[in-house]
Amino acid sequence: MFHLSTGRILAAAAILCAPLRAGDFDHLFDVVKEIWPERLVAMAICDKDASQFELIDLADTAKARNISLLIVDLREEKDYNKTLASAMSRNPGFIFIVEGDPLLGAKGRLTARMIYRASGRDVPTVGLSQGLLQLGAVLTAGPGAKDPVYVSKETAERMKLPLPAGAIDPTVKKKGK
Repeated sequence: MFHLSTGRILAAAAILCAPLRAGDFDHLFDVVKEIWPERLVAMAICDKDASQFELIDLADTAKARNISLLIVDLREEKDYNKTLASAMSRNPGFIFIVEGDPLLGAKGRLTARMIYRASGRDVPTVGLSQGLLQLGAVLTAGPGAKDPVYVSKETAERMKLPLPAGAIDPTVKKKGK
């Protein structure tokens, strides 16, 4: 008799859904490559096991754009300081925020602290979630080629980074409100 375990079902679902996620990072990496052509080393700091399917897509996208991808494994909060110090010593061109990572993802407990430390070294952080701008990220873009690019002009100016034409800065308060 054939019995499916929960793990096998989840693994099969992830594999079958992988083609649906393909291309999530294309638009973002195209924008980064266009405005910061000198930044050829991307870094993702995350739990490799928890983010493995996302990392596969990320690595394929980076390779297609001749961007080196460094993946730094961080599984526990107690290793944060040592891991981040080691990662930053490798001089990344930019840091990609892995969306679903529990510690350093879009809703991770340590994300704002990591973005702050990276910006102090003039290393921009980018991702797919517009909410990252509130944490100090420089640039976000959705998966579609026609999706708008969102930026934090204040952070980019402080780091002396060019921004794409037509980018939207949702962090700027509207006058009169």
